[in-house]
Amino acid sequence: MSEICPTTTPSPEVKRQILPSPLQEQLLRCRLVLKPRSSVLAMWEQLLSAEDRAFLGGNMEDCYRSLGTVGIWMKLKGVSELRASVDLALELDHM
Repeated sequence: MSEICPTTTPSPEVKRQILPSPLQEQLLRCRLVLKPRSSVLAMWEQLLSAEDRAFLGGNMEDCYRSLGTVGIWMKLKGVSELRASVDLALELDHM
């Protein structure tokens, strides 16, 4: 009989939990505030290193067009869309 420790990653079969409405609303606000070009510009200039920018090809406009702000963070950090949205909103003082 095995126990699941708190750090165990759930299997893909685990259904997504429904988040409380206030949390869903906050996450939606995070995603909306990260859509404008001003957010990608702030991320590019304030949060990304020269190595990060080089890894992405060095052209912010091309990255933004193909990935979007959240997609860029997902690619760099290897995180989910939800995690990237929350991380960026916090880093850019939108939360």
